[in-house]
Amino acid sequence: MIPQNFEYSAPNTLSEALALLSSGNAKVLAGGMSLIPLMKLRLAAPEHLVDLGRVPDLKAIGDVQVRNMGTIGGSIAHADPAADYPASLLALEAQVRIASAKGERTARIEEFLVDALSTALEPGEIVREVIVPIETAGTGVSYQKMVQPASGFAIVGAAVRVRKSGGKVAFVRVGITGLAAKGFRAAAVEKLIEGTAGSAADVQKAANVVADGVDANSDLSASAAYRRQMAKVYTARALTQALARIS
Repeated sequence: MIPQNFEYSAPNTLSEALALLSSGNAKVLAGGMSLIPLMKLRLAAPEHLVDLGRVPDLKAIGDVQVRNMGTIGGSIAHADPAADYPASLLALEAQVRIASAKGERTARIEEFLVDALSTALEPGEIVREVIVPIETAGTGVSYQKMVQPASGFAIVGAAVRVRKSGGKVAFVRVGITGLAAKGFRAAAVEKLIEGTAGSAADVQKAANVVADGVDANSDLSASAAYRRQMAKVYTARALTQALARIS
């Protein structure tokens, strides 16, 4: 299908972009990987597109190759339940810097992700920056996902960040995507693995609770029951690989 008519602007400064967003039914065009298909299907019909591609203040989010395919800011602002970035950013305890014509504010990634395709962004706001702390030496990380073959999105995905001290797991963060309506921190998994030796049995015991109390997604790609089971499998894989990568 063909999108409905819309006005297009390509501002050269952040302040100009924010001013355009504050007037009328305007939508941000970042990578366009999600918005353009929605517009073609007429599931989204913005009156005005504000293209951020020429704003130099926003060119630090990802390298050139990533920005030519899509953007991290655009991905989390779209908040697809199966996107890869949320799981990793949750495990990394990232923060999202949000800008509008009125000023800026910062939100933790847990606060930013509200529901499926829903975030803490208010009208006229954009993702200004994604802030990831510098990692401590001796940290193991891994992201493992079950890929939806047609789209490349995650049926389920698990991101893990872990450190050991004295032979025991001293710190762990686990971010999950694809399982629920939004990416989330698997606090129950973290609690079970912390303080253990991180053995195969410890890993499996912790991974087995990843879907407890979660309202799992069900769609053409996978049933809720299948997603719960695969979440256990891929959480265990991510924990195992992250523990093996501790230097």
